[in-house]
Amino acid sequence: VDQYISGIVSLVVRRFVQYPPKRDVTRTDLFKVVAASMYCNCAIALLAFEAHHSTSDMFQAWFTSIVAWEEQTSPSGVKQMSRTHFKKSHDKKLCALGLASILKVPSDALPQNVKGGLGHIISAIVTLLYDMGQVHQMKQMQLLQQSNPATEGAAKIVDVKDDEDEESGTGKGLDEVFAKLSQIEDGSKTYSELFGEEEEEEEYSSPIDPVDEVIFFADCVTSLQTSNGELMEHATKNTMDETHRNMMISFVNNAHQRMAQRQASASQALASHTSG
Repeated sequence: VDQYISGIVSLVVRRFVQYPPKRDVTRTDLFKVVAASMYCNCAIALLAFEAHHSTSDMFQAWFTSIVAWEEQTSPSGVKQMSRTHFKKSHDKKLCALGLASILKVPSDALPQNVKGGLGHIISAIVTLLYDMGQVHQMKQMQLLQQSNPATEGAAKIVDVKDDEDEESGTGKGLDEVFAKLSQIEDGSKTYSELFGEEEEEEEYSSPIDPVDEVIFFADCVTSLQTSNGELMEHATKNTMDETHRNMMISFVNNAHQRMAQRQASASQALASHTSG
């Protein structure tokens, strides 16, 4: 795989330079390719960026995409803020693994602008991990509501006034659908951007599924602390705000709990297999 990484990253860089992506979903997919390349061999991927003199520009665009928000209307009509890029947990996880891999690259092999921006890189990682946690909590709440008979029954009861028809909102709903379809036709949006991802993430399998993103991040932080504690201290104290610094500490502490849970589950599975 390593022999192809430089060429893959070069293709992505040329795509950004020659044909800057206008759609959020396109930009997301391109950065996912970069993240996968960095996860496979981060040192080679960074060298490819340097060869095109595009390291700063690419990382700046990546960080901007990670934190970008937009207002969206849910199927129930509720307006809420949502990330414009990396909407699926798998996308966030892939980006987190790719960026965290930078922390394992020997400091003398890091480009100077990457070395100076490690605090921003760590901040981007913890933002992705936090967003993943929020998505997980939201899904758990939805499952809880679906499994609650009282909530489900209440949702089916609609108070309709005597002089109103239950289908009076149908026209408005169709207008919204047609408006979205027109955006697809003129190329300003894609189907998945407007109507959401139809594919359930639980049904999506990936080679990174067995990897615990929090444990991996904690391992990468420990690796940097061990190899170059001075650089780690500079990154966390001088280029990170207190909020992201506390988030990093929280995730590192949480990794120990997750490792203990994994070990306990593995021991239980082994005992069950042995007894069987």
